Amino acid sequence: MISTDPLTWYAAFLTLCVLSFLYRENRFYRFAEYTYIGVAVGNGFVLTMNSLNSISLIPIMKGAIDVILIQILALLILTQPFRKIYWVSRIPSAVQIGVGTGIAMYGAIGSDIIALMQSVIKDGLIGTPYQTAMTYFSMIGSISVLIYFFFTVKREALRGTIGVIAKIGRYFMMIAFGAVFANIILSRSTLFFSRMVLLLVDWLGIR
Repeated sequence: MISTDPLTWYAAFLTLCVLSFLYRENRFYRFAEYTYIGVAVGNGFVLTMNSLNSISLIPIMKGAIDVILIQILALLILTQPFRKIYWVSRIPSAVQIGVGTGIAMYGAIGSDIIALMQSVIKDGLIGTPYQTAMTYFSMIGSISVLIYFFFTVKREALRGTIGVIAKIGRYFMMIAFGAVFANIILSRSTLFFSRMVLLLVDWLGIR
């Protein structure tokens, strides 16, 4: 039995509009595209304003000095359109890049290197054979990939044992890229089948 829910009809209509792109770009596809962009922008704006209110305005009203200083620093970015004082906008940008890089480096070293080494030592002593093998496999992959991106010397100089390890790191990256690509294909296939279920089952009532 065909659905009588208006929302289901609207969802089916937008799905068909998107699928019409398989034939060629047309007005129906652009309508679905603009609808998606409009909803995404509106939702992002509302979420941003709620976040600004909760983490900035409310603490400032309560007298949080550190938040006030951060907001003043953030407002300096607005000086960028003015030629005479645009250099001031570099200050918050530099702070953001510096803090972001520090946090990223700490997280990468702490989770990807130190935690991995601790796991190797722990699983190598008390873990199961499978856990031990997978842990050593991960450690070899991480170290070989890091050596592959060792740019202190020229690529041609990476010979002998170091060159072999760098080559192994390249293989690990190819495996990782393949796994990521396969995961993307699988997720997109899941979305496509869910749309087919919407059209055939929820909308047209074919079971």
